[in-house]
Amino acid sequence: PNELLMWHILRWGVENGYRVYDFGGAGKPDEEYGVRDFKAKFGGKLVCYGRNTCEHAPFLLKISQIGYQLVRRFLSG
Repeated sequence: PNELLMWHILRWGVENGYRVYDFGGAGKPDEEYGVRDFKAKFGGKLVCYGRNTCEHAPFLLKISQIGYQLVRRFLSG
């Protein structure tokens, strides 16, 4: 169903004179990312614009990252 929706969107764009469709982010190039695989099925060119982050509360960020990893380990068994 997702492929069919994308096909219709791309076809509509071509019929209406669009030359570029931005699928949005594709994750970090050196890490596995399933969404990137889905997007790659439609061809096109992967463009990396880089990434920036701004940490307003580094301590809270670190705690949340540790919590996230603990939950992932717990759920994976």
